[in-house]
Amino acid sequence: MRRRRGSVSGFVAICLTLLVAIVAIALDGGILLSERCHAQAVADAAALSAASDLYLGNSATTAQQSALTTAAANGYTNDGVSSVITPNLTDGDGNPVHGIWSPPISGDHVGDPLYVEVVVQWNQARGFSSIFGSGAIPVRARSVALGSSKPYSTSAILNLDPTGSGALSASGNPTISANAPITVDSDSSQALTVGGSSDLTAPVINVTGNYSLSGGGDLTGTVHTGVTATPDPLAALVAPDPTTLTSQRGSALNLNDGMSHTLSPGVYVGGISIGSTTSVTLLPGIYYIQGGGFNLSGSSNLTGSGVMIYNAPASSSDQISLSGKGNVTLSPPTSGRYSGITIFQDRNSNVAASITGDSGFNVTGTFYIAGATLKVTGNSSVALLGSQLISRDLTIGGNASLTIIWDTKKVARKRFVQLVE
Repeated sequence: MRRRRGSVSGFVAICLTLLVAIVAIALDGGILLSERCHAQAVADAAALSAASDLYLGNSATTAQQSALTTAAANGYTNDGVSSVITPNLTDGDGNPVHGIWSPPISGDHVGDPLYVEVVVQWNQARGFSSIFGSGAIPVRARSVALGSSKPYSTSAILNLDPTGSGALSASGNPTISANAPITVDSDSSQALTVGGSSDLTAPVINVTGNYSLSGGGDLTGTVHTGVTATPDPLAALVAPDPTTLTSQRGSALNLNDGMSHTLSPGVYVGGISIGSTTSVTLLPGIYYIQGGGFNLSGSSNLTGSGVMIYNAPASSSDQISLSGKGNVTLSPPTSGRYSGITIFQDRNSNVAASITGDSGFNVTGTFYIAGATLKVTGNSSVALLGSQLISRDLTIGGNASLTIIWDTKKVARKRFVQLVE
């Protein structure tokens, strides 16, 4: 009987080694691929969470903490063993290895404070591949998100009345100038009426119905009629919740003593009235007027930066009325849900608002009075009267030159958070 040499066993041993290697690569590779997808999802979620904080105007430190909290909720606890997000480690070329940066330090948005960069690392323990090496295998993922806002509407004037005659009406001798479109939603044949010596100027004037000129009234700009009505762009914006605000006053506040006063944001039950030669400074925040309205008259002065006045009328007399011969300088919040809004009235209220702009008026931001008429008059040479007027109806009169300067940074803005890298 012929003896066998045993070469087959050696061949089998070699093949088994190759098979084990293939199995190790397949199994561990599959696990790594799965964890890579998980890591990317964690990086994306963490970056979006941090970007939401940037949109709200919170600090980079707060945004970083939001990213860490979101990552931890998804299994990346930043324990320094299995998962690593901080410290902010970079390689020899300054590229991020793991961490959270606001503004980013790499990519297309380096140094831009509106963006946040997140790089996460997962140290995957070896399975079958431990026969070839030791130590965990790092899996990294990177994401960059934008946390900002963009305008709800590009119109300088927007009237929401769907059927009214004279939804936008100008009479007397005012000169009204806007640097952005004027939009009138009414389908009436006289949706826009301009009479007297009024002059209404804008680059584009869009009217769902038609317009009517009388006397020496004039329109300057490209006029389009029969256009599709524009829905209320702020319809989904929730009103401030008074229960979340500080209660500042339980009864009407009347300031008519000719002195200087500083008010803090919060809820004012019964309204605020400012008259005589009184000067009032509004600290930044939301002023929730719960009944009573907000009235300014006489030669009083009103100043406020980063301010939004919310009017919740309880009766037909609870209106916003800004008039007088004093100086009025108001600007809206620059971040957060109510970014760009200076005046916001309960959209279910039909209580008219009245504003008389004199030369001392320097008011920016959006006036949002969706359910009522906004009455605007002027009695002097030039008045800067808001950056955007959104109301059901708008009536303009008087003898002044009124200017509305639409500015993307000074009108109502909505949340704009998205992944960019």
